[in-house]
Amino acid sequence: MKYVKAFISEERILQANNRRFNSLFEYPDNSIKTSKYSFFNFLPVNLFEQFQRLANAYFLILLFLQLIPQISSLAWYTTVIPLIVVLSITGVKDAIDDVKRHQSDQQVNNRSVLILVNGRIEENKWRNVQVGDIIKLENDHPVTADVLLLSSSEPYGLTYIETADLDGETNLKVKQAVSATSDMEDNLELLSAFNGEVRCEPPNNKLDRFSGTLSYLGDTYFLDYERLLLRGCIIRNTDWCYGLVVYTGPDTKLMQNSGRSTFKRTHIDHLMNVLVLWIFMLLGGMCFLLSIGHGIWESNRGYHFQAFLPWERYITSSAASSALAFWSYFIVLNTMVPISLYVSVEIIRLGNSYYINWDRKMFYAPKNTPAQARTTTLNEELGQVEYVFSDKTGTLTENVMIFNKCSINGKTYGELVYQAQSPDEGALVTASRNFGFVFHSRTPETITVIEMGRVRVYRLLAILDFSNERKRMSVIVQTPEDRVMLFCKGADTIIYELLHPSCAALSDVTMDQLDDFASEGLRTLMVAYRELDKAFFQTWIKKHGEAWLTLENREKKLALVYEEIERDLVLLGATAIEDKLQSGVPETIVTLNKAKIKIWVLTGDKQETAVNIAYSCRIFKDEMDAVFMVEGTDRETVLEELRSLGPALSTLPLVCPGATGLCSRKQHGVRAAANSMHVQGGGLLPDDTPSEGPSGRPGEEVQEGGDTGHRGWGQ
Repeated sequence: MKYVKAFISEERILQANNRRFNSLFEYPDNSIKTSKYSFFNFLPVNLFEQFQRLANAYFLILLFLQLIPQISSLAWYTTVIPLIVVLSITGVKDAIDDVKRHQSDQQVNNRSVLILVNGRIEENKWRNVQVGDIIKLENDHPVTADVLLLSSSEPYGLTYIETADLDGETNLKVKQAVSATSDMEDNLELLSAFNGEVRCEPPNNKLDRFSGTLSYLGDTYFLDYERLLLRGCIIRNTDWCYGLVVYTGPDTKLMQNSGRSTFKRTHIDHLMNVLVLWIFMLLGGMCFLLSIGHGIWESNRGYHFQAFLPWERYITSSAASSALAFWSYFIVLNTMVPISLYVSVEIIRLGNSYYINWDRKMFYAPKNTPAQARTTTLNEELGQVEYVFSDKTGTLTENVMIFNKCSINGKTYGELVYQAQSPDEGALVTASRNFGFVFHSRTPETITVIEMGRVRVYRLLAILDFSNERKRMSVIVQTPEDRVMLFCKGADTIIYELLHPSCAALSDVTMDQLDDFASEGLRTLMVAYRELDKAFFQTWIKKHGEAWLTLENREKKLALVYEEIERDLVLLGATAIEDKLQSGVPETIVTLNKAKIKIWVLTGDKQETAVNIAYSCRIFKDEMDAVFMVEGTDRETVLEELRSLGPALSTLPLVCPGATGLCSRKQHGVRAAANSMHVQGGGLLPDDTPSEGPSGRPGEEVQEGGDTGHRGWGQ
């Protein structure tokens, strides 16, 4: 057992359909816990939290002092009853909040799931799912745990998922089953006999990373993120799929990102503690002066009254009488510290949470969804927000792409408007269909296209994935004429550098047209191709396979391999897609500006497009004289440019191309800009990355909006 525990810290081992083996590793069950208290620890934990408030701690000390008859002139119950009332009111409110969390946990843990047991599908609860179980997931149902996709109802084991609850993206993502199991489909006999062994990385909070291996029938298969369905995803457009449970409960990536429920104190709580501390100091000073006066009086005049007001036996001198008088005054003047202060604030918070729930201005009529205050203790923190960091696509815009224009061989097309319900790729495919090139179907090995009425099948040889650093994506196919072709689409500035010198004249014309598209607020892409020599491709594909199977620095090695083949491209043209603003975005931004909230938007668009969108959504205002472009790409250069603006920076619209996280700093004598567009940034930082922005300054709150898991989008 010691060997197992030491080994599991480095990698996770599990076997399919073998609960006995998997139990040796003591993996947690699939239940989750987001509540703070239990029945047994509520009283001590809640009291500990409440006595962190100085006023409550003061009255507790006062209660003990009143139990000392030598210094107390008040009955002990005059303090204990108000204190109990105050603690009870806050405790009841905290208990109600936590009961709601318990109910939410119970609702999730008791959801139904279909588990494969001894060749039969049995209905069970989420909490009873264990690592190594094979479960059946159905269309429009959430994923129970982090599972390895084995098979599905779709051809070649494809499964479509929605990850809106994880990363905010509404676009459907495609996952593909492991090749060794995709042919099992819904054959319960084959799935029950499956005894593959998985070795993978230990639990972590990386939503977009997963690596491991599957050993089955003597063969080893590499596993990556494309094979993993995460807890919290929703199955879409797929009747059913089967998956092998890899991570459960607190080990799932969703819960790894949630963090533990902890006691949080707001800015007002800290402020009240400071104010109460000042009252303590004033009270202590008054008691000290009064005790000094008492001692002087006892020393100079008190002996005249000894006959009928003798000292108690425990008072031996005027100094001793003065010390006791200090604590007596401390008790008598206790009303200087308002015991009802925190109760009043709690009642205000409770009422404010109901006002949030009832606010018609925050009611979303299309889905009949009101605003909901999930906690009654942190409402006022909304008033501390000073910066809002927002994505553009899907947050400010509708994420409904409309193909608008294109440039082919130097000629502009696209007076007609074509609309689709999916983002960029759907808009491009729809536009191609309307021009006579119909995307018919796709399998993991082939792509079928109807070109002007002729059915043509392209063999898919390789996909060079998009990344934030590359800002482009390529696909390599074999045409029906047995030619090997590479097609690439990406940011114009990137594709321009990869073009063959023979395209210089055409590229200059196309770049001018792209600038025209961008000035209209359209999202632009460049498209290029290259015909590959077969011998060169065979050599390259071997390097690609070696890099793909590498577990260490795989992304970096793949990027180097991609660069070898993505060069000397021939320009095909450019595309321009319209993404309309969501209803109410300009009004919302104006309201935020009135609240002195600074707005930063992250976008991967061209500068012209970013500025145009900034004006249309009123991040930039028409009365602004100019837009300042920050051209620096390192910290010192950016800070020097910002310093050169002086006080004008606080009102000047700002565009920072490529300088991720640098323009938003308020340090080294640089004031933060009110509003800005951040172009071609690297995505919002994950929670384990040190922040370089304004959130690092004490006393400021930062609110991230939109697609927080998205990186390098919009290229």
